[in-house]
Amino acid sequence: MSDNPTTKLLTTRELASMLGLKPRTVDTWRVTGEGPPFVRIGRVVRYRQSDIETFLAGQLRRSTSDPGDG
Repeated sequence: MSDNPTTKLLTTRELASMLGLKPRTVDTWRVTGEGPPFVRIGRVVRYRQSDIETFLAGQLRRSTSDPGDG
């Protein structure tokens, strides 16, 4: 994970669009802890590109029965 201050920050809507999901799904992930880590600045929620990439790498599966690493 990079702590580079120039890391791109995405909104919930941008993340949802990138993944082909509804923003409400990303909101639900945030509440349940299922999605990528997020940054909260006051009332603003953003997702770091580096955290999204790490999250997606953890979702890789070889088959439908593959439980993944975690």
